Amino acid sequence: MKKILTLLLFSFYLFTYAQEDDNRIYFEVDQIATYQGGYANFNKYISDNINCKVKINKREKNQIQLRFIVEKNGEIKNVEILSEKPFVCSKEIGQAIKKCPYWKAARKNNLPVRSIVQMDVNFEK
Repeated sequence: MKKILTLLLFSFYLFTYAQEDDNRIYFEVDQIATYQGGYANFNKYISDNINCKVKINKREKNQIQLRFIVEKNGEIKNVEILSEKPFVCSKEIGQAIKKCPYWKAARKNNLPVRSIVQMDVNFEK
């Protein structure tokens, strides 16, 4: 009887532990995090919401590489600018991303998880 009770208590502990909040950041997921409306709309959002006061040379590629975390609830955290072209607008782009609408979180085993997104953003100003 003691063995059965011990086994039941241990099983309950494992079940409770498995239900704890998983705060790991996943690099490999079943479904990647996506912006509502797709990446084209994300690029448009960035273009519409940056306040770059410096004129960007039309011959230069208006692209910047970013990395950030999409939380389980879709919130953007830890925005990093990986490329500095155009460096004059990097700060504004980072601020616009932090304020953007929530994303659809990545999924692993059919559950929302924190994930890393790394992407190039094209914009025009």
